[in-house]
Amino acid sequence: TMGIVPMEPTAMALVLGFAVAGGIVGKIRIDSQLDKFQNDLRISLDAIMEELYPSKVRTSDMMHRWDRVVKPAILNEISLVGISNLKTFSNSSISAVDKVANQKAQSLREEVSLHKEETIRGTHVDETPSARAAAETSGNQSQ
Repeated sequence: TMGIVPMEPTAMALVLGFAVAGGIVGKIRIDSQLDKFQNDLRISLDAIMEELYPSKVRTSDMMHRWDRVVKPAILNEISLVGISNLKTFSNSSISAVDKVANQKAQSLREEVSLHKEETIRGTHVDETPSARAAAETSGNQSQ
């Protein structure tokens, strides 16, 4: 049977040195790739914005807010915590959020459209509890 062969101290130091050097080189490479990715992300933020909001739906106010508030906040967060520490979402979580957002957005669009049509025609009836109470009060006073 073969047992563990003891190493000479110089050979052990040499192996340990190579292991440490390999670890350092690997860390430097990973950090370099991460820095490149962060820089690419910074550069592509505007492209992402343009993809999410095509020119037909982008307003000057939206672009002003993007340039002055949103983009700097994203860049600040990246620089503070580093890209590798940013929170991530699973694909199923993203899908669930997209589904809710798309359904709610469509529902809100329909409500706004209906409200605009009723307001233009002058047939809009305010159905809030305070509006109903005011209508009842004014109805009781006229009797």
